[in-house]
Amino acid sequence: MPEIIDVKDDVLRFIEQQLDEQQQRDDYREMLILARAFLGGGVTAPFRYPGPIHHARWMAKVIYSFKVWLFRRQFRLTVREKSGLRDICVFAVRLYLKAWFTAPLAAAAPNSDLELMKALAAYPNRVIGKAAGAKLAKHLWYLSKDLVGLALFDRAVPFATKALMVSAMEVEADGSEDDRQIPHAQVEFASVIGKTVADFATANSRRIFERLNLPSGFLDVAPEEWEDREDFRKAAETVQCLHVVNNHAERECGADPEF
Repeated sequence: MPEIIDVKDDVLRFIEQQLDEQQQRDDYREMLILARAFLGGGVTAPFRYPGPIHHARWMAKVIYSFKVWLFRRQFRLTVREKSGLRDICVFAVRLYLKAWFTAPLAAAAPNSDLELMKALAAYPNRVIGKAAGAKLAKHLWYLSKDLVGLALFDRAVPFATKALMVSAMEVEADGSEDDRQIPHAQVEFASVIGKTVADFATANSRRIFERLNLPSGFLDVAPEEWEDREDFRKAAETVQCLHVVNNHAERECGADPEF
């Protein structure tokens, strides 16, 4: 498929890395196996026949779409149905897969959300990119001024960007920020391409240190030196223990026969 040639090898490597790790749920692993098959990586493990779709989890729709696509010759699908299935599967392997499996990483959450928004803004299928971007824009809590500070502990964020974040956090608040606002970032979809996480940092971004009782002395030195400091390593260890998705709650509900 021409739509996935440029990302195929990279996504297949990511899938193999994830399959080598222990997945929290069986459907996580199943989606990886199906995505690999869709990309031409073969089927080396069994997967379940299609069952009911859980409307609260879009991943269930992705899994279902992969299965129908792989066995499409056994169905009487219209041209429109085939096109729709193809669009969903391509979107899943190009963007959704990595975004989903890296979502639990608290330190990566702000930058991951921003990079996903950028990818959606540049997505070849403009209809899908715009629709998904509009939906994601309503859920950018980790780019809010209160949580964007987590990106200081993300190794994927360049040192220069972290330095800009620290500078923005040192600017004295002018009182214009309204703490009563909905705690998610306001991002203009059309202008997201040129932004970094530093554009969302403010003086209030220091609150993350107070709320999590994190040491902040390392902010006084260059980001290149942080890894050598005990206070940074202690703060990073705390951030790594944070959970940013509700997998644990879902698993508890699933184990409760009365739920």
